[in-house]
Amino acid sequence: MANIIVADDHPIVLSGIEAVLTEGGHSIAARCARGEDVLAVAGGDLFLVDLWMPGGSGLDVARMLKKRADTRPLILMTGGLDGDALRDALALGVAGVVLKVSPPALMLACIDAVIAGERWIDPGLADPVTAFAAAPLPSPFDALNDRERAIVRMVATGMRNRDIGEQQGMTEANVKVTLHRIYERLGVSNRVELAMLARGFGERGAVAA
Repeated sequence: MANIIVADDHPIVLSGIEAVLTEGGHSIAARCARGEDVLAVAGGDLFLVDLWMPGGSGLDVARMLKKRADTRPLILMTGGLDGDALRDALALGVAGVVLKVSPPALMLACIDAVIAGERWIDPGLADPVTAFAAAPLPSPFDALNDRERAIVRMVATGMRNRDIGEQQGMTEANVKVTLHRIYERLGVSNRVELAMLARGFGERGAVAA
């Protein structure tokens, strides 16, 4: 788990982000409402920064961190990002980009990937082809074994635990235990969030057979 510096100039949004992070097992190193405040934080493992803020945008923050040779990874939060802006972000060493409208599970997946040293781009970006070409999207499902991935696919299609068990040669109780293990690994709370995460990555074959 990470100790995260969070920056957003909207207090309600900031509170919501903090709730998602703490429920996901992370801690908050600092809360910032301006870009310049982010640069003054000495502690923390990584930055989770809004793209547009007073006192310096998320890209401005990334640019200054690169100039300072600060190796702490930075994740941008945004309502949208075109191809040119994405290329600028990647050139500055941004480790992740997550859309504010995405399910909370995707933000947690992004953080997990970045902690693991990977680059993560939200699959819901307006220009995913450009995004994936610039930085292939790591899948949080890579940590699962074949049976777990098969169960995720079945959950995403709406299958019940009993039917999943019949197809996998498992008891319904064992399916439930496996699902809870999958929830913990992916940072989701229930089968609805799991299905949403699977569908978000399914378009690029992340959970395909």
